[in-house]
Parts: sequence; C-alpha cells; structure tokens
Amino acid sequence: AKDDPTPYSLTQISSGILEEVVLEYRYDPELDLVYPFYRFSGTLTNSQNQSLQADVIAPAIKVQL
Repeated sequence: AKDDPTPYSLTQISSGILEEVVLEYRYDPELDLVYPFYRFSGTLTNSQNQSLQADVIAPAIKVQL
C-alpha cells in the first residue's frame, strides 16, 4: 500500500514505471541547510513479479558519499 513505508533495496526491483515527479525541499537540522530532492511516484515490479505502488526519493544535487 502507498501508506506502507517499508523500504526496498534497488536489488529487489526488476523494473518500474514512474509517472509523476515533484521537487521538494528537506531540512537537515545538523547542518542547518535545506536540500532539494526529487520524489518520483509510480509502480515498481520486484523480482517475484509483484507490483508495488512506490515513491522513490533522490537528491536533486550531486552528493558526496
């Protein structure tokens, strides 16, 4: 369900169709900065061929790991 916040690893996802994107900003209280993120919404398919409604959140700027 869309309200289920269960995280999935990308290794479990075999395909997907992302139909919507929204730019949102998130606050980091440790650094006192606001960062832009993309929130993609759509349907993902896992390795068991199950469809999942999902949001994928990704940084909108280059991050250093």
